[in-house]
Amino acid sequence: MTEMKQDLIIWMPNGYTLKFENVKKLVKDEDYINFVYGGVATGKTRDAWFLYDNIAGWALSRDVTPASGQTDFIDGGEA
Repeated sequence: MTEMKQDLIIWMPNGYTLKFENVKKLVKDEDYINFVYGGVATGKTRDAWFLYDNIAGWALSRDVTPASGQTDFIDGGEA
């Protein structure tokens, strides 16, 4: 589970892209992802669920600072 507030992008099979800001409490299950986000237009906090079968992919923002002198790196862990 991710507690830090981040941005989440979800790509839909029809080509649409959804962006969620201030995402927190991200839960990755076998069949779905669930998260809480702050609605930018409404100012309301919402709980969202997406089944993996209904999305093309997703990405979570990550603030990563490479070590001194390191130009690239590989992350072998889960997002």
